[in-house]
Amino acid sequence: NLTPATHYNVRMRSDCGAGDYSGYVMADFTTECDVFTIPFSQNFNNLGSGSDVFPMCWTRDNDYSTSTDYPYVSSTEGGSLYFYASSTSYNIAVTPELNAALNTLAVNFKLRTGNLSNGLIVGVLESPDNLAGFVPIDTVFCTTTGLLEDQIVYLDSYTGNGHYVAFKTYTPNSSAMYVDDVLIDLIPTCRTPQHLAAQTVLTTSIELSWTETGSATAWEIEYGAPGFTQGTGTSVQATSNPFTVTGLTSGTDYDFYVRAVCSTTDMSDWTTKLTTSTLCDVLVVTPTTPFTENFDNTTTALPTSWANTCEIGTTDWQVAIPSHGTVTSAHSGSKVVEFYQGGRGNESSLQLPTMDISALTTPTLTFWYTNEEWSGDQNTLEVYYRTTPTGTWTLLATHSSDVDTWTLDSLSLPSPSATYQIKFKGISDYGYSINIDDVTVSDGGTTPSITAPTVTTAAADNISQTDATLHGTVTAGSETITAQGFEWKETNGGTYTQVSATGTTISHNLTGLTPNTGYTFRAFATTASGTTHGAELTFTTLQQGQETCPSPTNVAATGITENSAVISWTQPDNTATSWDVLYKESAASAWNTATTSSNPYTLTGLTAETNYDVQIIAHCTNGLTSDPSATITFTTEGVGIADYELATSLYPNSNTGLFTITNARYNMDNVKVYDAYGKLLKNVEVNGNTTVIDATSLANGVYFVRINTEKGVVTKSFVKK
Repeated sequence: NLTPATHYNVRMRSDCGAGDYSGYVMADFTTECDVFTIPFSQNFNNLGSGSDVFPMCWTRDNDYSTSTDYPYVSSTEGGSLYFYASSTSYNIAVTPELNAALNTLAVNFKLRTGNLSNGLIVGVLESPDNLAGFVPIDTVFCTTTGLLEDQIVYLDSYTGNGHYVAFKTYTPNSSAMYVDDVLIDLIPTCRTPQHLAAQTVLTTSIELSWTETGSATAWEIEYGAPGFTQGTGTSVQATSNPFTVTGLTSGTDYDFYVRAVCSTTDMSDWTTKLTTSTLCDVLVVTPTTPFTENFDNTTTALPTSWANTCEIGTTDWQVAIPSHGTVTSAHSGSKVVEFYQGGRGNESSLQLPTMDISALTTPTLTFWYTNEEWSGDQNTLEVYYRTTPTGTWTLLATHSSDVDTWTLDSLSLPSPSATYQIKFKGISDYGYSINIDDVTVSDGGTTPSITAPTVTTAAADNISQTDATLHGTVTAGSETITAQGFEWKETNGGTYTQVSATGTTISHNLTGLTPNTGYTFRAFATTASGTTHGAELTFTTLQQGQETCPSPTNVAATGITENSAVISWTQPDNTATSWDVLYKESAASAWNTATTSSNPYTLTGLTAETNYDVQIIAHCTNGLTSDPSATITFTTEGVGIADYELATSLYPNSNTGLFTITNARYNMDNVKVYDAYGKLLKNVEVNGNTTVIDATSLANGVYFVRINTEKGVVTKSFVKK
């Protein structure tokens, strides 16, 4: 009464009588496989992983490799069957024998590929010992790379006597693929539609299409807000394919499901969910109200009414601070919109809001961009337009050469209309990121006007006989700032000396000054167009022997959470025993004051994701009160993706050897590198926020990196080629 296809361990010993026994000997065996009943399922979980792991009672073969048994169980997707073959080879996996006529069965499974030209052939065998007898039934393909997609193959066209289902690679291009969640069951009387997609998207309607796998002529569509519970959404009866869902809200995300209605009592299962968005309302562009976008008024999300479409792969355009390649700053401000995949074969479109440009005499699109090559590999940027939301996209420009500095493109927009659409398309081919900044749609076609940086000079403080602290602010205009800081001199007869200071709120400590002497200073910022200065201000150093109350220095905010921050500062020894901590939201005008004798001091009751300004005033033991310290600004944590994850970058990805890992905000403790099977390959100790991983000794492939920061753990991956 043993169980079929089961491994057993056995212990045996001799009974010599009178309570005398020999020692145990061990043996093990596996019972033969039996015929499997329907429904039959296999999710490849909890089997382990590696080339020596394969489900019991399945059989496999390949002519791609004599050293590795393909296919095998991989840890990818929590457990899946991993295939890899070239254009001249194959892998095949065969199920156990099934106890049903195969022409009554449907094969359901999930498929993930790395190349959209490759597919999986589903067929039938009479015996796994005779692979030459493989009868193909259907070949299925994915619509995107890197994601599991639902697939169904119906075996009703099969006329033979086979009882084994087989999966065989179809690989015109060498690539990996994964099979998961196999379920073989009787063909339902009402078959599930496949490949639900959005065809035409407008402001208040979306045209849906799908593949009908049976003979249904009626369908039910259910839709609602993203994540809605099925059964609580809005239901629409459709009698055509494609079908347009109307009455939607502009600029809104929706989830859609479709099922076939074969009769009033017989309906199919629902399709996989489709998430898509309606277009935003049309923006009216006139000669006096151009459209502009510099991407600085958002975090990592796209601006309102901009839309991503992943045409091939999973890589989206996103708002970011440039960090891939030699371009590490925006053309203006601090952020750009970028397309970066680090590999090959991804295509993604970034669509601008729909615009009414009919009032423009010479409608013109201008934008700044970079498109840097990596070791000869080059991504491609394309620009398209169409005059209606249902029209055909027309190519307007192509950029496929190495551009490693900010470059302006100005394009005339043909055939202006009241529903004009423009999109950028990124095509990855191992290059660095495509960056776009300062997008404008306007009348005239001239180069956008250059806005100078805004520079202000603030009063000096911490003035002593020989020292003083200078203050100011620098806000970027339309050009990148190449130098900034202060210029200072003696008021009577001196010549200006430049000192550098970084950031938006800037300061610099002057030392070695002459007592009882007047000085003049001003903030400055330099761009390609010249240098902008703030107002000239003056101060006079103290007389020799004059008492002072020094202002606190080195003010810092650490331990920042959603609603608190630890404020610390430096005070010369034996000069002060109490302080006023002044703080406010950066957008507010009035300061809050907390008096303390402790340094550091914890501010509480703050608002999440909010900028705060802080100053410190010292109350000295000589009875004097200091000037306020330099103002610092910090931002409380948000409640979404942790900032230490957003601040972590790995580049260049992919490459042949050295990978740099940085965290813009926090130090890292160590970095661990694992292969695709979870084996630890490297453990690098780090003391700082930058490290380099040397992968030159590793085989080509995909590796995973676990980065321990002082705030938490970040997981990334890279491709060694």
